[in-house]
Amino acid sequence: MKSIYKYGIGIGETILTMRGRILSAGVQDGSIMIWAVHDDTALARQVRVSVMGTGWSFVNASESDFVGTVFLSWPPSPTGLAFHVFATVGMIGEELS
Repeated sequence: MKSIYKYGIGIGETILTMRGRILSAGVQDGSIMIWAVHDDTALARQVRVSVMGTGWSFVNASESDFVGTVFLSWPPSPTGLAFHVFATVGMIGEELS
């Protein structure tokens, strides 16, 4: 069976075990989230999700897929902050460099 799952992620790197593909990134109740298709029949894979701000260094750019840009409110900044979400997919037990 397929369904949509939601995962809360933080700024920096998060490793998730997933059975499907990431659909999008967004903000819900002030937290960064990704939504993904979950397929009970698919093999489980590790996914490294990287969240970084504009201008931050990014070492895994060539092996990561862009998921989306999210905007968070931050009181000292009148326009808030932009964060960019990337994902790298591997197999269970495979080292995600």
